[in-house]
Amino acid sequence: MSLHDGAYLLGALSPEDRRAYEEHLSGCASCSAALAEVAGLPGLLGRLPADVIEIGDPPPADVLPGLLAAVQLERHRARRRFRVGLAALATAAAVVAAALIVPAVVAPRRPAAVAFAPVTDAPVNASAALIEKTWGTEVDLRCTYTGKQTSGTFSYLLVATDRSGHEVQIATWRVVSNTPVVLVASTSLQRADLATLEVRFQTGKPLLRLNT
Repeated sequence: MSLHDGAYLLGALSPEDRRAYEEHLSGCASCSAALAEVAGLPGLLGRLPADVIEIGDPPPADVLPGLLAAVQLERHRARRRFRVGLAALATAAAVVAAALIVPAVVAPRRPAAVAFAPVTDAPVNASAALIEKTWGTEVDLRCTYTGKQTSGTFSYLLVATDRSGHEVQIATWRVVSNTPVVLVASTSLQRADLATLEVRFQTGKPLLRLNT
C-alpha cells in the first residue's frame, strides 16, 4: 500500500489532492487493484472498541513534513510517467500514420484494363491490363465465353506477338460457358516491344485481338 492509498482511505488528503488521486485511479489498473485490497481497513478499524486502542507517544515533529514530501514526490513521479507514456504513444501513432500514408503516395497506379476487339463473330469477350516489369510484361486477363456449353470441351490460347512478327503462346485455359476466366500471364517481351495480344481458338484461329 502506498502513502497515497492510506491517506486517501483515511480521508487525510486535501480536496485538490483527493481529486488528483481519483483521476489517477481512473486510468491506473494497478493502483486501483492495490486500493481495493485494503478498502475495508477503515471499517475494520472502526469496529475496534475504544478501550483496546493504545495511543502511543506522538510522532516526532519532522514525521509529517517527511510524509508530505514523500507524497508530493510520488505524485511528481506518477505525472512524469504519464507524460512520458503519452509522448511515446503520440510518437508511435505518428509512425503508424506515416507508414499508412507513404505507400499510398509512392505506390504506382495500376494500368486500366483494355478491351480486345473481335476478329470473328464468336461469342467471347476479353480485356487485359498490361503491367511493365523489369523482366518483361505481366498480362492480367479476363475472358468470358457467352455461347452455349457444348457436350465436349475446348480451350482458348493467349498469344503475344512482338514488333518483328514473332509469336509466343503465353497462356491456355479450358472454356466454360458464361464463367469468366481470370488469369495472370507473362512474357519476357518489354511493353514497348509487344505489338499484339490475341485470344485464339485451340486450333489457332484468332477470335479477339488487342493492339498494344
